[in-house]
Amino acid sequence: MKKSKVIVASLSLAMVLTACGAKNEANNANNAANNTAVESNQDSNVANGNLKLHRAYLAPHGEGAFARVIVATSGDKILGANIDEFQFLDKGAVELPNSDKEFGEGFAEGKVLSSKKMNDEIYSAMMAEKAGATKSIAENYEAIESFVAGKTIEEVEKVIKEAKDGEPVDAVSSATLVDTKGYLQAIVDTAKDDSLATVVDTEVNVENLTLEQAYTGNGKGQYFTDAVVLKDGDKIVAANIDELLFMEDGKGVPNSDKKFAEGYADKKAPLVSKKENSEAYSKNMKEYGQATKTMMENYKAIEEFAIGKTSEELVEVANSGKEGEQIDAVSSATLSGTSGLLKDLAEASK
Repeated sequence: MKKSKVIVASLSLAMVLTACGAKNEANNANNAANNTAVESNQDSNVANGNLKLHRAYLAPHGEGAFARVIVATSGDKILGANIDEFQFLDKGAVELPNSDKEFGEGFAEGKVLSSKKMNDEIYSAMMAEKAGATKSIAENYEAIESFVAGKTIEEVEKVIKEAKDGEPVDAVSSATLVDTKGYLQAIVDTAKDDSLATVVDTEVNVENLTLEQAYTGNGKGQYFTDAVVLKDGDKIVAANIDELLFMEDGKGVPNSDKKFAEGYADKKAPLVSKKENSEAYSKNMKEYGQATKTMMENYKAIEEFAIGKTSEELVEVANSGKEGEQIDAVSSATLSGTSGLLKDLAEASK
């Protein structure tokens, strides 16, 4: 199974988070890990009350791609962020899970939907050739993710206000992208958006937290899963999952009406997020599968069940039921695909 993984790990008392770049286990030679560190405020190491994992789909860089942004927050402080962008590349690029199955039928001939982090080498070579870039896309993402970790939303907004459009941001000296300002704004916008966020009431020391992410394909072949977990040691503190597929008449990801859509096999069936299209997708579930709960309700039940569990414990529960049936242990989730989603979170948590 093809998958990618991005890790954010704690370092020491002087550090909040470390970000590692995407790794595709099917093609390790093409995907190098990235490591960054950000200094923390020594007086603000404990996250009290609401710990949130925010998710948003935005377009911070042109019309030929879209970004998936994850931001972990405690109050007004950003604990960590994870940025990736998706763009259609020529066949031969590292593919997302299930691209060789029904999901791949949504691509225009000769194209594959690709994660820029998973294709760091290919995409960075294009940047160097066309714009004289001296740093890879993964290195730039890493620099931006490291810069915001430990800062308040207001502090990042101040940097955005002082930055100039179309130029690198002086404050983020290790990022050379001319759209750095746009990525910072995307992180702020995500941190302020609770519509796709998961919220946990807890008290943890942020120095012990890790933010881990994986693209997986444990469900049906029509979609791939983006699983994200925030961990304290080996236990999950918060989880956020979404699945992306091509769906007729759905609300497409950003730029689905622009250049990005040139990669679609059928522009009437854009790439969509199940979470963003929960109402429409749940209607189909009810009509064809007699579902009694919405997609969003099922995601929430699985995300909440994962709290306090280790990767091994999730796999054990996932294997406790029969394939294609509900899992008794996750009583508030009615999906037949609950087992696959638990395995997705387990893979992110490894």
